[in-house]
Amino acid sequence: MSSGVSQERPAAGRGAFVTGLSWKLSAQLVTQATRLVVAILLARLMSPVEFGVAGLALVFAPLAYVFTDLGAVLVQQREQSENDRATAFWLSIAIGSVLTVVGLLLAGPIADFYGQPEVESLFMVLSLSFVLTAAATTHSALLHRAMEFRRIELANMIAVLGASVVAVVVAVLGGGAWAIVLQQVANSVLYLALLWRASHWRPSRRFSRASVRSLWSFSASNLGANLLHYFERNTDNLLIGRFLGPASLGVYSIAYNLMLYPVTRFAAPIHQVMFPLLARVQDDDQRVVRIWLRVTRIVAVVVAPMMVGLVVVAPELVHVLLGSKWSAAVPVIQILALAGLVYAVRIPSTSVLLAKGQAGTLFRFSAISAVVLVTGFAITVSWGVNAVAWSFSASFVAMTPLLVWLAARTVGGSVRAYATNLVGVTIATAVMAVVVVPLRLALVDAGLRPVLVLLATVAAGGVVYLPVCARLVPDLMEELGRARQALGRRRALRRPVVNAEPAQDP
Repeated sequence: MSSGVSQERPAAGRGAFVTGLSWKLSAQLVTQATRLVVAILLARLMSPVEFGVAGLALVFAPLAYVFTDLGAVLVQQREQSENDRATAFWLSIAIGSVLTVVGLLLAGPIADFYGQPEVESLFMVLSLSFVLTAAATTHSALLHRAMEFRRIELANMIAVLGASVVAVVVAVLGGGAWAIVLQQVANSVLYLALLWRASHWRPSRRFSRASVRSLWSFSASNLGANLLHYFERNTDNLLIGRFLGPASLGVYSIAYNLMLYPVTRFAAPIHQVMFPLLARVQDDDQRVVRIWLRVTRIVAVVVAPMMVGLVVVAPELVHVLLGSKWSAAVPVIQILALAGLVYAVRIPSTSVLLAKGQAGTLFRFSAISAVVLVTGFAITVSWGVNAVAWSFSASFVAMTPLLVWLAARTVGGSVRAYATNLVGVTIATAVMAVVVVPLRLALVDAGLRPVLVLLATVAAGGVVYLPVCARLVPDLMEELGRARQALGRRRALRRPVVNAEPAQDP
């Protein structure tokens, strides 16, 4: 049972956003650096085929989160009862348990579908993580609602570090694909234990039909959108694994893990902090628009030069980090970089729609996007991994204007203001590219070692980009200064928090 604490949310404001975002981004820095190092180690310890076999088993793993996550509605609700919280928890557990059983039963047929017998045992073990994921979603949502990001991210960082140790040890011992699967299971176990320890809320023995109806009215559309998002983001892996084989999937997976996955994980904390903040000010459209545009530009400032730079130095990066056996991943990384840039910049628009309660609109957009993306995968898979990557990026670029328009219409903004907001960042990135592309070619022609080419090109890109961006986006520097001041004031005024979640209703 939950102990008595205030049911009110903390006040919204720049300080709350900056504090939450600082914790989210700090955690992402630690976890992504850890995952990058581990991915590199595993790539050197494993073959592309072993990597691909693990990827075959992991294709269906995200379904557990899609079906068990009732967290969005718990964050979005203006008022909330213990019945709502307990009902959401027990529903998640029930769905997670069913998914685990279904996973165990389907492990054999899935292995037969791929023509890879070793996938059966891998998927059976991975299925155990489905119910573990379900048991953590409600606590995570309540901590997000209370904007207790410190507690969430400490649990996340420790879980990632612990699971990474498991993966490396298994790989060193010759476990092959088991290293990646056991990493996923270990992460689920550790995160669940740490999140429950961080949260003071415990589920009561309540289950309300009225709460089910209330939760489902929002969650049905959100579930549909997430399910469609899952299919559009995993159909490429499914088709590559089925028609091109584990080696091709291994190349595609390592390219995704080194490039697109870090970008999605950078964008995730933006949404996780923006969503509860915007939900608090959802009735003030002008304020929502200001936050939306400001955050979008900050994301673009960080991601745009990274993605363009990655396209330029991908050959050297793969050679230095992974070795020559992964050279086929170079063009895939370069192609997916475009999708990574677009994905990160459009995430704030998704936050706007959810905060305004427009889950139905998001579902309809996701349905259209899924049809476009999956159709592209089905058409291009016969042409190889590079063609699938081009389909991925082209679909993301084609669908983004529609998502931006939907968000702008919802809050009375405009697509023109959105585009104008990004002009300075776009020019600064283009200037950087004009300098670093010929520089890299000159260094390669001069016969420099790949590591020296990589370091020199990255350094030159930073030297060019930062001052140009500061000149073309001067108010961004002012915004960062105000953010630092807000963060300092919030730390100075911070009081001890007894509990992170709302009190139990009498």
